[in-house]
Amino acid sequence: MRKSLLLILKKIRLQEEDDAALAKQCAEQLAELWEMAGMDREAISALKAAADFEVQRWPKEELISLDAQPHHIHPHPAVVPLLAAPEWEGRLLWAGTETDQRDPGVMEGAIGSAARVIRELAK
Repeated sequence: MRKSLLLILKKIRLQEEDDAALAKQCAEQLAELWEMAGMDREAISALKAAADFEVQRWPKEELISLDAQPHHIHPHPAVVPLLAAPEWEGRLLWAGTETDQRDPGVMEGAIGSAARVIRELAK
């Protein structure tokens, strides 16, 4: 599933200043992922119909980055197995880029952690 998630995300064509178009593309991608995961059709329809999205371009935030086009993270986050460990006897699962055990701290880590949680929920 991880490969298909990465392939879908590669379809997003980042447009420098068109936040509305970027938000629409991201929503379409997310709807595709939800369809692949077999999520509720009503939720998918609501996402597709949504007209208002917030786009946050972190590299352009003054207190986040001095580089508007960053190519790497300093220091790059290390793998922390405890961050991915389930809690409450497996009823609470953690997802997020820092919880990924392969690519923490980057978009691939966010995708990897989401895929891990989806696999756990499918059991």
